[in-house]
Amino acid sequence: MLKRQATVKHSISMTKESKEQQPKAFIMISCSPGTSKGNLAELRAMPEVKEAHAVYGIYDELVRVETKTMAEFRDLNTRIRRLPNIRSTITMFIE
Repeated sequence: MLKRQATVKHSISMTKESKEQQPKAFIMISCSPGTSKGNLAELRAMPEVKEAHAVYGIYDELVRVETKTMAEFRDLNTRIRRLPNIRSTITMFIE
């Protein structure tokens, strides 16, 4: 319906087949004030994290990740969310 109304111009569907591919995503992270530098060091130590940057705006960190399976991605996302001072995350899968 949203595509018909031109509200959504492009979307990606996670089918069973695509779930078996290597998931790649950007994760935007909101942290407690003043804690971003410590989190960046921990994020960069994770082998699935390919890039980790401090950013200015609504979110404090932007991370690019790659995993072999969706199960590994879910595990990574859980580990990131459990880091100290992480308030929230938003994930955007990329092709």
